[in-house]
Amino acid sequence: MDADRVRAYWRSYLDTLPPESPVRDEEYIAEGWGDSAEMADELGALIAAGTKTATCSALWEYEAEGSPLPETGLKTIVLDGNGDPLCIVETTEVEVRPYDKVDARFAYEEGEGDRSLEFWRGAHWRFFSRTLPNIGKEPATDMPLVCERFRVVYRETKVMETREITIRVDADAAKAYTAASPEVREKVDLLLSLRLSQVTRALWPRSNRLCGRSPKRLKNEV
Repeated sequence: MDADRVRAYWRSYLDTLPPESPVRDEEYIAEGWGDSAEMADELGALIAAGTKTATCSALWEYEAEGSPLPETGLKTIVLDGNGDPLCIVETTEVEVRPYDKVDARFAYEEGEGDRSLEFWRGAHWRFFSRTLPNIGKEPATDMPLVCERFRVVYRETKVMETREITIRVDADAAKAYTAASPEVREKVDLLLSLRLSQVTRALWPRSNRLCGRSPKRLKNEV
């Protein structure tokens, strides 16, 4: 992670706020979400696109690290797998609930896979089976999870470059894209970027992965 780049990104966000905004006095964290650079790329793209608006982590991991739980109002700079900022999110809700009490609505808001509760349960069970042994724990149906909802409060518009890729779009789709608002076009660009990333990664074997904040949170309050 480039601390200077992160600080500059935070300052860019502050420049969009009124001079008297209380956010200017707030602390923040910067972190990639998940337990790999690849996962940070995938989850970061979902978050930046507004598809993923919820996440969860095992309470046991916070306890093992001695880390405080996220609180409402917390600002997080979401980093990609290279440690570059993608967007800033604000925590809107935090609740601790058992794994088997997470409902279909929360699974949908996590925004991963087919967004079903069945997918959420299977994918998270595999994730925690991989990560919890690092702290001497094993997944259980009643394991406490820190369930968090958030919203994107800042995202820079980026010009994305594609190389050696030809995208064919029919005339009607091209016309609709041209006529759309800048906000809609930006979201389409982000979703297209995610799809291209998924196509590229299909060339390599995929592991069972998902989840939200990294088990080892990058506490970079800069």
